[in-house]
Amino acid sequence: MANVILDSNIVIAYIENQNENHEAAKAAVDTIRDAICISALTLTECLIFTFRESYEFAMESLLTIDGLIDFVFEVSRDIAILAARIGAESGLNLADAVILATADFHKIALWTFDLRLSNKSRNAKYLLSV
Repeated sequence: MANVILDSNIVIAYIENQNENHEAAKAAVDTIRDAICISALTLTECLIFTFRESYEFAMESLLTIDGLIDFVFEVSRDIAILAARIGAESGLNLADAVILATADFHKIALWTFDLRLSNKSRNAKYLLSV
């Protein structure tokens, strides 16, 4: 199965109606015919964003995320080591390095709205027009 891992920025845009990339996130997700996956770190990033608004919004968002995704990849020891190497070599921040390492480790395409992140791996696909 050719799964897709979504970057946090796509999930956040998907759950936030006022996000400038909301429609692009919905359109992208609608094209996925395989399993939609995220890293556990993506779930954390998304919930931090939603908890800043309110507890209720965070719980509603968690339900939306649970309905959107098929699988959450844990951050294993192997992924942590790969993320450290990717971060050191690429200059990516910790979250981006872990999410990219998760995709690379599982050999799954990473979809993102982050052009810089997408340029760090052949596995990553940038979803906004340049």
